[in-house]
Amino acid sequence: MLKTEYYESSGKYPLNREYKSRLFRIVFEDRKDLLDLYNAINGTGYEKEEDLTITVLEDAIYLGMKNDLSFIIGASMNLYEQQSTWNENMPLRGLIYFAGLYQAYVKKNQYNLYGTRRIRLPAPQYIVLYTGSGEKPDRLELCLSDAFIPAKSGQLPCLECKATVLNINRGHNRNLLEKCRRLGEYSELVSCIRAYLQKGKAVEEAVRLTIDECLARGILVDVLTRCRTEVMEVLLTEYNEAETMEYLKKEAVEMGLEQGRQQGQDRVNRLNQLLIAESRYEDLKRSSEDTGYQEKLFQEYHI
Repeated sequence: MLKTEYYESSGKYPLNREYKSRLFRIVFEDRKDLLDLYNAINGTGYEKEEDLTITVLEDAIYLGMKNDLSFIIGASMNLYEQQSTWNENMPLRGLIYFAGLYQAYVKKNQYNLYGTRRIRLPAPQYIVLYTGSGEKPDRLELCLSDAFIPAKSGQLPCLECKATVLNINRGHNRNLLEKCRRLGEYSELVSCIRAYLQKGKAVEEAVRLTIDECLARGILVDVLTRCRTEVMEVLLTEYNEAETMEYLKKEAVEMGLEQGRQQGQDRVNRLNQLLIAESRYEDLKRSSEDTGYQEKLFQEYHI
């Protein structure tokens, strides 16, 4: 089992103590399995489990980071996150998470930020394992700098954060999924439940059938046998959340487009298109109801 260090970056965020780990974290809760995952992704050969230190930012729940896996090994500080929905804001979320991790790292090691000697830090590595239904390449990078509004003076931004996205859906990154068998089995479980949902099965039935099929095929048997009830609860929560988000997305898009049609304003239509492109569905819905908030968004996008 993982020996975890709980980092509290600032202590000012409200914590959800009832929060349950996601399936991805349950699957890789054993230090050996996480070490295998790291080696497979990075082409390294770490064998000693004690070389890996798990770090968890408790208030990341507040930030919506889902608290997947963060750990230090060698000279690197790693954040591994599983994503079933595409999100262009991953680099920004990664920046926020790493800021908290480094703040906690400095505090834990009693380093002096105002001292004259340079503090040596483990280098950040941000890996996103993508299991969404949208078609994506095996590997791509999302950069925080792509989100910056160009400065008129031509000044270069002083910040960067890169999220390396690895598509682990069936048929993608075969070599990686073969190197890390557990990741390959996790990918198969996700593919299985998606197949049942596409056949029109209700979420609860799809989850039950998926677990039965995976057990029969020898997929994640240890996890599904040891904590079947917990896995069912986690999967039901995750897929019900996804279903709810899809509904809200559809509702927000319809409201925004309807407002644009009624008002017939290029300005409104342009704003709606930008918000949809960035998956800002809550902002889209709010702007269609609140003209004051809409005006703020106009200013934000310089429309």
